[in-house]
Amino acid sequence: MRSKEQNIQEKQYKFPYHYIPVISKNSFQQHLHWSWGMRYLGGLRIVQKELESLDYSSLVDIGCGDGRFVNMLSGGSQTRRYLGIDYSERAIGLAKALSTSNAEFISKDILSEESFDEFDVATMIEVAEHIDPLDLPRFFDAVSKMIKPNGYLILTVPHKNKILNEKHYQHFDSDSLSNLLEKKFHVEKFVPFDRNTRRFRIIEMLIGGTGKYYILTNGRMMRAVYNYYERTMLRGRKESDCLRICAVARRK
Repeated sequence: MRSKEQNIQEKQYKFPYHYIPVISKNSFQQHLHWSWGMRYLGGLRIVQKELESLDYSSLVDIGCGDGRFVNMLSGGSQTRRYLGIDYSERAIGLAKALSTSNAEFISKDILSEESFDEFDVATMIEVAEHIDPLDLPRFFDAVSKMIKPNGYLILTVPHKNKILNEKHYQHFDSDSLSNLLEKKFHVEKFVPFDRNTRRFRIIEMLIGGTGKYYILTNGRMMRAVYNYYERTMLRGRKESDCLRICAVARRK
């Protein structure tokens, strides 16, 4: 049985904080900064909002990476089953190490699997753009096998309005997503989000941008900035002004 002091230390290991300070010949820093963090959390919020309208008892997050979304969801439920799956053993190792919930994580390439557990809901957050276009039809076929009949798939991808990232094969729009999904799914709706607005770029610059010279760290101020972003710039008014898009589809 751990002592009070040992439990305090154990809780601090929810993040590998000893790796934060970094020193090199010409620089020293003791912080971490991810300039895309606000947009990332915004994308999770879009998917979470869609999940709130569904009645489900099991969910699989395909391409879960380090497990952030699954851990976020599973922390508030002891009755639902949550599984994160990713081909990267390193990512799954991180997901397991950082998990403080009852979530499960496994490393598998679903293209090489022949049988799957079935779930009420599958999520894919910023995954399809990382898959070779030649493999995408087979990939979505495999995804459909992980979802119960009439179960849901909720996915987000970068929109074609956004400049292609060098680590992405392609970006998408509602038409290209419909073509990919129509064989195995009925698309119920598209949700354009992450508005392409000059206002956000100005705010991003004011709070520190990439963090090369400074960053705003006050929690209350940053929460106010995030609330403003979610309230006024997260959801797109139309597809033509979004940088990302969410699809909600039902398995045939």
